[in-house]
Amino acid sequence: MRALLADTDTPLRAEIFGALRDRGWAVTLANDAGALTACFQAAPFPLVVLAHPLADGDGLKICRAIRESAPGRSAYVLLVAREPDAETVRTIADAGVDDLLTLPAPPRDIHARIALAEARLGCASDTGEGSASSYLPRIRELEGALQVQRAWLEELFESAPEGIAVVDENDRVLRLNGEFTRMFGYTSEEALGRPINDLIAPYHLMEEAMRITRSTARGERQVIETVRRHRDGQLIDVSLLATPIRVGDGCVGAYGIYRDITERKAHERALRQSEARYRALFDQSPVGVFLCDLHLRVTRCNDRLPEILGVSIAEIVGVGLREPAGRALLPGLCEARVEQPVVYEGLHSGRQGARWFSVRYAPLRDPDGVLVGGMGVVEDITGRELAKQQERAQAAELERVNAALRERTLDLESAMSARNRLYTSMNHELRTPISAIMLYQELLLSGSLGELPGAQKEALQNSHTAAQHLLELVQDVLDLAKVEAGKMRLNPARVEMLPLLEELLATVRPLARRYGSEVHLEVLTELPALLTDPQRVRQILLNLISNAAKFGLGRPIRLRCFVHPCPGGAPELAMEVRDEGIGISAEDLPNVFEDFVQVGAPYSGGTGLGLAISRRLAELLQGRLEAESELGAGSTFRLILPTDPPGGATRAMEKVLMHG
Repeated sequence: MRALLADTDTPLRAEIFGALRDRGWAVTLANDAGALTACFQAAPFPLVVLAHPLADGDGLKICRAIRESAPGRSAYVLLVAREPDAETVRTIADAGVDDLLTLPAPPRDIHARIALAEARLGCASDTGEGSASSYLPRIRELEGALQVQRAWLEELFESAPEGIAVVDENDRVLRLNGEFTRMFGYTSEEALGRPINDLIAPYHLMEEAMRITRSTARGERQVIETVRRHRDGQLIDVSLLATPIRVGDGCVGAYGIYRDITERKAHERALRQSEARYRALFDQSPVGVFLCDLHLRVTRCNDRLPEILGVSIAEIVGVGLREPAGRALLPGLCEARVEQPVVYEGLHSGRQGARWFSVRYAPLRDPDGVLVGGMGVVEDITGRELAKQQERAQAAELERVNAALRERTLDLESAMSARNRLYTSMNHELRTPISAIMLYQELLLSGSLGELPGAQKEALQNSHTAAQHLLELVQDVLDLAKVEAGKMRLNPARVEMLPLLEELLATVRPLARRYGSEVHLEVLTELPALLTDPQRVRQILLNLISNAAKFGLGRPIRLRCFVHPCPGGAPELAMEVRDEGIGISAEDLPNVFEDFVQVGAPYSGGTGLGLAISRRLAELLQGRLEAESELGAGSTFRLILPTDPPGGATRAMEKVLMHG
């Protein structure tokens, strides 16, 4: 049997040559493509072992050349090369290669491949131990077992719930399973041939990853929980098992098994945070907190509890709640049961004296509902109880004051009722006789009852003036009583203001002239019609102009009317009476609207109620009365009325206007 060995000094050249010769093959060596082609054309070879490099494509060219020749169609071609990728395997098959021996290969694999070639060629008739016929059943048995084992390993590799990566001795990726590609986002085509650490090791953990690689290369198995990087940059918590792959005494690579533990790490972090919050709540609580076991014995307490109780931690931990020492420390728990809650508030005498305590105990159970002990909370509520006592005392005092106020209110209501009866009596008992007296005085002064001597007439005139003043006083008091009692009746109407003011001036000018003053009307803007009571407007303005005449030193009096905007509401109408008289001091100005108060004594002759009544009437009309003055420079009184009274007042006035 003749065999042609084409080899360019590969590491297995001597082993392949020796195996062929040992099996009885006459071996011809060819060191290059030309020599191989020449030898094959000179005499056909049943077996061609091609160990030519594939990088430059010469090995594949030789295969095609052999297959294209007539003798070569029946030759068996065995190719020796390092394990190629899937694309290269397809190219080798297309070139006509019958079998592939991958490097590195132990001697038994070389013999097995040659024996398989002999069986396929049918050129082995020997039955000796080294013959092809003796190897063939074993080879087929081994091939079947190998296929089963490979299928099992493939299924295990691809179906593993963890990501698995196989790397060579240079840490470059040889193979990935589906879970790895899902976990880290790389396809097999993107990852093959690239260093595993460049793919998934974060920059800040690169030194750790390289240390694992070096340890694995030394044959050490590594187990670690760390962080790796997804293709999109997201960090993943993983559990990593790195195991070396040994062939003989050497390490030819490694495989890494990656389990995604992100969710578990998140739970662990959440648990640590929860425990930290619990510890902070327990240790920093403003109230005393203690834990006890199933025997109601205190196992732990925070620092606040001994402060509240006035003892040391050593005197609390280890004490049973139902023991005498526990009863002395923690009141209200002498009958406590481990499975039942307890609530107690009361006065307790301890080392810090008698103090009020709130004690609450509750059983503790684990997530499965199993009783594991109890927890208690102790709070010093002495301050709160003292505050409650003070509140009760204040409430009693407040009730006493309210009772006194109710009694005074009844007295005030009785006095108001008596005053109203007095005003009613004044209305009937004073105004009627005064009016009669004034009527007789007017008859006497007019001469209807005969002429009077000059002295008597003058005395009668003085008496008539006094009676007139008394009648005005009675009328002012009655008006004030009506306003305060809410019985002042309004008669609203749509009023054109300019005619009202001109009519008013015709009435007050003679009065002003008696004091030497002239009244001037100044209308600065167009005056709107108002829904108001014209009689009360006249009453207010008449009182203001009368006062200006009395205290104006005979100087001009100005009645100014204008509309000015009101922030956030409808415009307002202002009617301003200004004199240039004696004025009012800053001390007296705040009191001019008080009842029975008069300022400017040399000119006083009124009742002291005019301004008080005027202000109340202005408020009744939904307006206001303002005053400005400077001693020696005159005074300004300003009546301000809304052009559109507030809703309730408008509806009330319109109702009166419609129904009389």
